[in-house]
Amino acid sequence: MDCILISSESDLEKEHELLNEMFRIGLRIFHLRKPSYSSEKMSAYLDKINPEYHSRIMIHSHHHLAETYGLRGIHFTEKGRKSLSAPYGSSLPASSGFHSLEALSQYKNSFEYRFLSPIFDSVSKAGYTSGFELGELRKFLFSYSGKIIALGGVKPENTHKIKLSGFSGFAVLGAVWQSQNPVNTLREFLRISEENVS
Repeated sequence: MDCILISSESDLEKEHELLNEMFRIGLRIFHLRKPSYSSEKMSAYLDKINPEYHSRIMIHSHHHLAETYGLRGIHFTEKGRKSLSAPYGSSLPASSGFHSLEALSQYKNSFEYRFLSPIFDSVSKAGYTSGFELGELRKFLFSYSGKIIALGGVKPENTHKIKLSGFSGFAVLGAVWQSQNPVNTLREFLRISEENVS
């Protein structure tokens, strides 16, 4: 299964050092989401990441930086996705986030993968509670041809439910960045993602 890490919205102490170490231990996809950043500040952030890892980064804003830095691809917010006048057609991989099965059904071929959230009650956002019933999800996911990534409240103890539901992987945010040791927590998620491949 894919294990994707999403950045904290706020800046964290030693964030770049932690992130470089996370890439070193095997993180393959990182979503850089800093909504308040200017283009210049986003460039400064990317400059602190080892260039050999740039090809593993999906950027959520200032998409022009994807080609400048040789990033993996770009992510469309719901608002950004709705502003596309035609199906996304760049050579760069793209992803987007969804909050309903109905919306997912309208975008089967536009993105490399799609986030669906919140699957469980969020760790990082207070009051952001699960909006899905796992039995209904399982039925939908096994009939859906694209890659869907579970997001929202993902913890090591509920990843087995994600596998059983038919997701292609999971994304983590609060469970990693709010832990005492983010690198070790991510290492555990990476181990779980590899075990879940069957």
